[in-house]
Amino acid sequence: MTALVNKGGTANLLPVFLVVFIGMLGIGIVIPTLAPALLAEDSIFFPAGTSFQVKALALGFAFACFSIAQFFSAPVLGGLSDRHGRKPVLLITMLVECASYSLFAIGAGISSLPVIFIARSIGGISAGNLSVAFSAIADLSDEAAKVRNFGLVSIAFGLGTIIGPLIGGKLSDPSVVSWFTYSTPFWVSAGLSLLNVVLLLAFFKETIALRRHVKLDLLAGFKNVKKAIRTENMRTVLLTVFFFSLGFNFFSQFFQVLLIERFSFTASSIGDMAAYFGLWIVLAQGVIIRPLSARFSAEQVIAFLPLIYIAGVSLVVFQTTPEFLWAILPFVVASQSLMMPNLLAIVSRLADKSMQGEALGINQSVQSLGQVVPAILAGVFIAISPELPLASSACLVLIGWLVFIVEFHHRRKRASHAA
Repeated sequence: MTALVNKGGTANLLPVFLVVFIGMLGIGIVIPTLAPALLAEDSIFFPAGTSFQVKALALGFAFACFSIAQFFSAPVLGGLSDRHGRKPVLLITMLVECASYSLFAIGAGISSLPVIFIARSIGGISAGNLSVAFSAIADLSDEAAKVRNFGLVSIAFGLGTIIGPLIGGKLSDPSVVSWFTYSTPFWVSAGLSLLNVVLLLAFFKETIALRRHVKLDLLAGFKNVKKAIRTENMRTVLLTVFFFSLGFNFFSQFFQVLLIERFSFTASSIGDMAAYFGLWIVLAQGVIIRPLSARFSAEQVIAFLPLIYIAGVSLVVFQTTPEFLWAILPFVVASQSLMMPNLLAIVSRLADKSMQGEALGINQSVQSLGQVVPAILAGVFIAISPELPLASSACLVLIGWLVFIVEFHHRRKRASHAA
């Protein structure tokens, strides 16, 4: 192991914030374009008369390509960042991200689904760098500040999902500017990824204080899931992460399908709704999380927030007017946004300081697996009913909550006996 000087201190959070923000801005730009591009009656990717079910399966596969690639890449990138530092890994993955957006723009321009799938796979490889970004935050945070700092950087996610979808919805709408197409948002995203590289080079200082030479393995994602099952002190929280990730992704990936099928939303109106999502992410993680973490432990937060999420999603399933969605969604989005920083803090707290990259890579593998399953199954679910992915979301989060509550109760019982 080689000791390094940890430069920048907590001020180094700002470059991380900017890096994550621009990365999420690029992702946010494409949120309102993928589903409408594939599911539209006159979709440029399918012959006339193609059934909605076939298009839904293609949408699910597009999500699956991304998630499967991320599943394999996240632990490898986490290990590389432990070995070589956070900065070089972030730099390379951002260049890969730029390539994926450029290829997607080309695929949209020539109406080629295979190119779209390849671009999504490359994008999934670069998206594995989220574990590296969170490892940098863990490097800079003491135990008391972890939840707050994870929440602070998560505001970048929210800001990206406010501004990005608004831009993406408009950039893909030829009624705004005649030469706008589905390719336009992706060229903009590629440019933002290059800007991300410039910011990282200019402002980010290496955060890792101790390098670890870990063995790299493309099958590490599966091995990480196995580790999650076998690691006694982390097993329950990672199982909770898995079920929550399943539930969240059934909702976030396929809520757009419900908007299109039930309410005839366009790319522009989906962008408006996604921006509203982002607004509540910012409010939750920028305003609510600090007093919440000061008053309650991360375990206590996870003990009650899922109930709000489950109730909110259940109400969404039965809505027949889009106006009521605007009143329900803040509870769904805010509860989800507050759960993830607290789960990350618990995972980080249970891991040794020298293994933050590996531990958060394991967490990312579990989350990525939770993204793959909905993407594979949801196309079939949608063929049965557009509401089924959302109903599955509520049920899976309920299972994760029950798993956590049982363990939380046992821990309190053991603590009381020890006292």
